[in-house]
Amino acid sequence: MADLRQSPAFARYLGTLGWKVEKGIFIRPLWIFGALAKIQRIVPPLRWNNINKILKKHHVWMLQINYSPSKTLRVDLAPSLKKIFANFKKDCRYILRKLKISNFKFQIDDFQNFYKIWQQSARRKSLWIPNQKEYFNLIKCFKNKCFCITVNDQAGALILIHDSMAYYYYAGATKEGVKQNLPYLVVWKCIQEAKRRKCKLWDFEGIYDDRFPNKDWLGFSHFKKSFGGTEISFPGSVTKWGLCREYI
Repeated sequence: MADLRQSPAFARYLGTLGWKVEKGIFIRPLWIFGALAKIQRIVPPLRWNNINKILKKHHVWMLQINYSPSKTLRVDLAPSLKKIFANFKKDCRYILRKLKISNFKFQIDDFQNFYKIWQQSARRKSLWIPNQKEYFNLIKCFKNKCFCITVNDQAGALILIHDSMAYYYYAGATKEGVKQNLPYLVVWKCIQEAKRRKCKLWDFEGIYDDRFPNKDWLGFSHFKKSFGGTEISFPGSVTKWGLCREYI
């Protein structure tokens, strides 16, 4: 199953950010200083003869083979919603049962509203997020292969779809939304929508990895793991420096 980062839609998006895309390799020209390149989540084995030709062509002097995030969590969407719910952790099921869906206002594909929520969440956590132009370019590039759901203007998520997999790509909540546990409700509603759209798997887009420890990831990893699923590990990232001939 090809990763989101190897999709034509993601290639189009990177093109709006100034990257050139050639056969799954993303190249960033640096005027007269050659170029940087990265290969994201490509399925091995790598065809080095073809890769080296492209690196030489663009005078690449740094290549990153990127498998970040190095660990993720996937939920099988094939079972019924009842069975998917039953596989959630006890605390997650309790929170969702306590939150009566009829008491909340859901909006689907109100991308502007989600961005506002996401901005508030980022400011609260002192996190960087893309500007509105980049954000809406991403949505335009994925067209009908993306959706967002917000609840009570206090929590929401943006989901990208590729190769029958739904990716929990961006998410955010206001302070009040977190207090009410609304992110749990958002994920559950998004999983239901992904299943309705015939997605076979749900990818949480990264969890804490003991091999590359980052304590900032522990909190949201605990949240994601409450929805069950299977942990998937990748080899991490490797960066090669130097002229193209060093890759031959």
